[in-house]
Amino acid sequence: MQERNPEPASVHDATTAPGDLLNLHEIIAKARQNLNQNDWDYIVGGVETETTLRRNRMALDTIAFRPRVLRDVSRVDASVSQFGRKLRLPVVFAPVGSLESFHAAGAESVVRGAHAFGVGHMLSSVCEPGLEGLAACAPDALRLYQLYVRGDAAWVDDHVERAIAHGYAGFALTVDTAHYSRRERDIAKRFVTAGRRRTQNRVAQASLDWRTVERIKSKFKIPLAIKGIATAEDAKIALEHAH
Repeated sequence: MQERNPEPASVHDATTAPGDLLNLHEIIAKARQNLNQNDWDYIVGGVETETTLRRNRMALDTIAFRPRVLRDVSRVDASVSQFGRKLRLPVVFAPVGSLESFHAAGAESVVRGAHAFGVGHMLSSVCEPGLEGLAACAPDALRLYQLYVRGDAAWVDDHVERAIAHGYAGFALTVDTAHYSRRERDIAKRFVTAGRRRTQNRVAQASLDWRTVERIKSKFKIPLAIKGIATAEDAKIALEHAH
C-alpha cells in the first residue's frame, strides 16, 4: 500500500518546528503564541500613541514596484559589496535592544543566522551578549555596533575603540533618544521593561550635539552612521559633517 504524504505542518500545532515555517506571516503567528504579553508589546509596539508607527507602515505601503516586461531576468544577482564584504542582499539586521527577552542567546542567535544567510548584523549596546561577547561567538560575521550614549566623551570613545579592536565594520551613534521613550502599552499595564530599569545617566544622551560626530569622525577610522535622522534638514547637516 502506498504511504500517504504527511500533512504539512501547521503554525497552530504546538510541536511545529521553526524550520517548518514557510513565510513571515507564520513566523509572526508562532512568535505571538510563544511570547507573553509584555514581550509581544515590546517587539510590535511603539512609543506614545504609536502614531509614528502607523505612519511608517502607511509610508511603506505607498511604495510600489513598477514591473517591466520582456527583459532577461533568467540570472538575477542582488548581491552588493559593502564594508569590504560581499552581501547576498543589501540588508543589515537593525539593532534591537534586549533580544535576550525573546531568546536566551540574545543577539548571538541572530548574528549567526544573518551570517549564514549572507547579510550583516548591527548590535544594540543594550543587548546581550554585549560588544565583546558577540565578537567572540561570531568573529567572521559582518558586525556593526550601535551605541546609546550613557557617559561622557571618554566613555563614547572607549566604545568606539573597543568596536574597532573587536572587528566591527561600522559604528552607529544613536541621536533620536534624547529622552527615554514613553510607551503607552507599558504604562497601561504598569509594566517597566528591563531596558528601562537598566538605563542610567540619561543626561548624557540628551546633551549630544554635532561636536560628538565631529570628534568621532576626526579621531577614528571607522565608518560612522548616525541612527535616528528624520528630517531633510538634519540629513543635510549630516552630509556636511561627512566630508
